[in-house]
Amino acid sequence: MSPATHQSASIPNCSSVKAKKTPKGDYSVGYARPPVKTRFKPGVSGNPKGRPAGRPKLKTELTHILNETVQVSEGGKIKYLPKLQLLLRTTLNNAIKGDPRAFNNIINIMSRIGALTEPEEETRTLLPLQDQEIAHDFLRRNAAAATNPANDSEKWK
Repeated sequence: MSPATHQSASIPNCSSVKAKKTPKGDYSVGYARPPVKTRFKPGVSGNPKGRPAGRPKLKTELTHILNETVQVSEGGKIKYLPKLQLLLRTTLNNAIKGDPRAFNNIINIMSRIGALTEPEEETRTLLPLQDQEIAHDFLRRNAAAATNPANDSEKWK
């Protein structure tokens, strides 16, 4: 056997690999010919309801769950509180009782919302003396106009 004939025998015929799958014979039902009754009708979707809605995101689900109200007895009275508020109250109470993990959680929450920062003092920048005089003059004139509107209307005639 020559090497050329040996190769052609081991490689499949390319035309047979790419051959289209077509039904053979004269029959109405079979391969690639579903029964007429079960075929999709022209112009009608094969999935009329569409794709089912996806699952909600984790953040959305968690928000809904944390906003649900639960019945709580506090001091003999029944209250209805959101689960998030109840969770925060419980964690804070445990931190006060000395639970180090609860204390750490409360400190982390407070730092995230900015409750641990010092309140900024109101800083006033001092105006130069000339600007202070202008501001005082402006306030004096506007205060006079506000108390006596007749003077203001005469001024602009």
